[in-house]
Amino acid sequence: MAGIDIVLLQDVPGISDHIHRASIADGGIADPKFFRYTLPKLAASHSHIQPIKQGRAMCEIFGAFGWAEGLPYMKELADSMLVSGINHFVPHAFSPKEEDPDCPPHFYNGGKNIQYPLFKNLMEYMGRCSHVLLGGRHHADVAVFYNAEGEWTGGKNQIFHEIVKPLPRI
Repeated sequence: MAGIDIVLLQDVPGISDHIHRASIADGGIADPKFFRYTLPKLAASHSHIQPIKQGRAMCEIFGAFGWAEGLPYMKELADSMLVSGINHFVPHAFSPKEEDPDCPPHFYNGGKNIQYPLFKNLMEYMGRCSHVLLGGRHHADVAVFYNAEGEWTGGKNQIFHEIVKPLPRI
């Protein structure tokens, strides 16, 4: 299975065109052109390129976003991943410890979160969508070479995620 991890505010619903702060490496800066439009497509493409993966692309999702990550936020993240070809999800660790900073969204949390009873609806929705998409084949009209080493070494080329962001909108 190909896999990615979307945590620590790497992708913020509603901020799809602007670089923003996140609790990640690279100076705490997250570029949605990478985390929303590039990373999930890399996993989905990888799941189709290698036959042993059988088209399975997984995302660990919902981790370390804090109390701001309610159900609408979570659904937007899940939909963004589904549209990009992710068809398996692993919710980030949920901790029974109250207000654990690593394991939000703190559903239940001693009864403090009123969205807790509805969380199962989101999980059922994601499970149904994943089931429908599993086995589907995307027929790409465009292939884009990801020159990771060129970008990481400061080579003179256009940044990959600047190229791929407009592709889903064509």
